[in-house]
Amino acid sequence: IEEKEIENFSIYGVLREPIDRFFSLFSYFINTALASRKINISEISLDDVASIAFEILEETEKTERPYHYIEKYRGNDRILNLSPQTYWLTYNDEPINNIVVYPNFDDMLIKLTGKSEMQFNEKIGKKPTNKFVSEATLQEIKKWYAEDFDLWEKFGYNK
Repeated sequence: IEEKEIENFSIYGVLREPIDRFFSLFSYFINTALASRKINISEISLDDVASIAFEILEETEKTERPYHYIEKYRGNDRILNLSPQTYWLTYNDEPINNIVVYPNFDDMLIKLTGKSEMQFNEKIGKKPTNKFVSEATLQEIKKWYAEDFDLWEKFGYNK
């Protein structure tokens, strides 16, 4: 496929609730990228996950590419992109105009195909068992991912 051909396709992106997406992203990150730290994510709180996340984000902020964490993986550098989801919702520096709010995939399918059935696998790893999040943690998440919260509100949520 050439670039010109892609422009003829409808491009879709998925928008998740920012706090849910933050904890999903960093729970996955801790389970995989930080495996060498031997953290049992099932034994820590969401505030602990956030604390680790904020340390990583602050570390990346000092680099040429904020939100990009570089780790060694099998002898090579692996770059993990921890950017706000608004980063992913663009194409050629323009916002994607077909955004589906997770988990409303059925609405998208009905619009596109007239059918509401879709098979997909959602990979769920270990997650923290304590679901309480302090107000301080929520405010810090909102600071790092402000654009995501703005977009979420634009779609009519959490006003």
